[in-house]
Amino acid sequence: MSVREDFVQRAAVLRNVQFGEVSGRLVGLLDWMEKQPPITEIIEKLRRTVDGRALIVQGNFNNPPPANTPEEIAAVGLVLMEACLNEDFANVCLSRGIGPPYNTSAGQPYVDAGLQRYVMPFLTHVERELAQSKLSYMPARIAERKFDELVLGAEFQARFPITHRHLSRIATEFLRADADAAWQNIGNSCRQAMVEFCNECTALRDLKLAEETKRGDVKAITRELIRATRGNSRFATALETLIASVWDYAQPLTHRPDSTRDEALRMYLWTGLAISEVAELL
Repeated sequence: MSVREDFVQRAAVLRNVQFGEVSGRLVGLLDWMEKQPPITEIIEKLRRTVDGRALIVQGNFNNPPPANTPEEIAAVGLVLMEACLNEDFANVCLSRGIGPPYNTSAGQPYVDAGLQRYVMPFLTHVERELAQSKLSYMPARIAERKFDELVLGAEFQARFPITHRHLSRIATEFLRADADAAWQNIGNSCRQAMVEFCNECTALRDLKLAEETKRGDVKAITRELIRATRGNSRFATALETLIASVWDYAQPLTHRPDSTRDEALRMYLWTGLAISEVAELL
């Protein structure tokens, strides 16, 4: 059973839950969720995106928390579940203006309002993110996700701005029609991206290259970078071979006028993935 399937089954305990049962069930469900790494990542991402506590403290007996976007509503739902560790769910909802559109002294309407308006949207958010996470690891999405997050993402851009700019520019070349493109040029562009990446890595690590290592010698520079972080391990040797192979593959592509779009695309993918492997070491 997948985490998502298990989660859906466990969340079902909240269906038709009664006033006296809800706090314990919410605490139990949240405790299980926080022990599942994929769900923990989703919760932490939501916390970084929205301050649910800042929203819920703005709620009072007359006005509910000013949560309007799906993320804000989900964040308030999470805080409501967390509050059950120390306080009864119905009382929390009552004190924060989360209740039915009529006056009542009964607790169940406040329970229903809190669940329907905040907690269930939070659980729906978690389930949707779990489904999206699974799709991200489908074969067709792996390379795309790698590029989106690691190669063309904000963190990579901040650390390697020149390489990021060059890789982004290469990507736009694939929008050209075959009749307007010279696909062999992608090989040279990818090599240049690797040269720029080596320069940025050397500066980032403040690495003093061996005297015999020439500027622009990608194989030699990456060898020194890898060994500076991984020594002479089998992993280091394998990664050096990988980088050298990608560099060498670009040569026949560059010197063959009949190179195809697919060959150029493979060159680009391999270049980006090889660069990301080194970047993750630094």
